[in-house]
Amino acid sequence: MGNSQPAQFKTATIATSPTCVQAESGEAVTDEATIANILNKHFSETGANLCKALGDYQQSSVQSFLPPLEFDSPLKFELYPVHTHTVLDLINTINIKKAEGLDEISPKLLKIGAE
Repeated sequence: MGNSQPAQFKTATIATSPTCVQAESGEAVTDEATIANILNKHFSETGANLCKALGDYQQSSVQSFLPPLEFDSPLKFELYPVHTHTVLDLINTINIKKAEGLDEISPKLLKIGAE
């Protein structure tokens, strides 16, 4: 899964780590291990916290989580359930001879993963 961009268009990636974060107590934390633990806890609990905040998604609409529109708009945003077989059917139509997309996931890998 290499980068399909020509060399002149590749950008350098610089990995950086936070040197200070704010703990739940409000204190500044600079110890690397403690920062890692705080971030791990935050990201591992994000999904569960979001589910709690959203409640039963079948009973909620997206609009209930958005601020009201300031103008009368005919546009409507809706999310619909997607079934596994629909996704698998779409993945099976992918041409494995095509180049990977912006996500840099090869079509062949997608098809193998769907098996």
